[in-house]
Amino acid sequence: MTGQFSRALTTNQPTQDYPINLTAPMIVIWTVSKTSAPSGTAQDIPKHSLFTGTQDPTYGAKAIHFGNPSTCAQQTTASVGGFSTPSGDFTASWVLSADGRSVNITMAATTTGYVSLGFSATAPLMKANADTYVGWVIGGVCTLLDSLSTSYAIPAVDAHNDLTLISCSEVAGKTSITFSRLLNTGDANDIVIGNSDLFLVWAYGSSDGSGTTYTKHLATGGGIANILGSNSSSSNSTSSSLPKANNSATFPITSTVPQFASSTGNFFVWWTIDPLKKSVTFTMIGRTPGWVSIGFSTMPLMSTSDVVVGWVSDANGGVTLIDSWSPDYD
Repeated sequence: MTGQFSRALTTNQPTQDYPINLTAPMIVIWTVSKTSAPSGTAQDIPKHSLFTGTQDPTYGAKAIHFGNPSTCAQQTTASVGGFSTPSGDFTASWVLSADGRSVNITMAATTTGYVSLGFSATAPLMKANADTYVGWVIGGVCTLLDSLSTSYAIPAVDAHNDLTLISCSEVAGKTSITFSRLLNTGDANDIVIGNSDLFLVWAYGSSDGSGTTYTKHLATGGGIANILGSNSSSSNSTSSSLPKANNSATFPITSTVPQFASSTGNFFVWWTIDPLKKSVTFTMIGRTPGWVSIGFSTMPLMSTSDVVVGWVSDANGGVTLIDSWSPDYD
């Protein structure tokens, strides 16, 4: 399925349309379905096949820099980097060791309770198979848990602790914990940190934990980070590997190499910025007879995403394009 649409960089619906950022990466979510929607409403679109705990080949997320595609996934320098929420209530930073075998990570939040940081290779189910670190400070004594999150319940503590505590503090209402871990711990419950994007999930609570338990978080969110360095999302695919567009003559593509291609090779997207009209035109191709979608968000999650969905009717060739907002996971 091939589709093309245009939209203003900044629309007149700021609460449900994210502005297209040309100066920094933004998170793009893509979906390819194997079944066409039976009617013209977003609520009637059949769900994609989302497999809990594994990277679904019909679903993904990526940090893309629309103003500079060659650096669209650049998140950190080669040895040091970080993450911060827009309000700064949660921050994380990391520094690669001199021997390149381990990384020092600092997680901090504006709370006197616990802080948590996790990494996952699967999106958007960041809390499924997420290597999660949780810690708190009581009377200057730090508790740090090496855990595995397999659902939206409290993560289970690993049988083997692969974290080394470096320091911790709770000062002026802010909790900060620094620890180190090997890039590859050899533990099946720990994610291997390499030179590629990881999905980041953060959280903090209003109170400290006790033992290995703690209450539900006060705030949570996500992002995408490359701990070891930049990793361009530009594809090395050639025109021979691309699916043929049904109406290629009406969808001019300036390059046969897509500006983004999914690692599974079933979703491709190109875009062109028109600075005079202050608009962007997207061309997306999905290896499917059904529907495809592209969404924009502040987190690699379906929830609170600005989503465009389209398909071509098998019955009459009619085109349906829906501008929608995903408030949650349904």
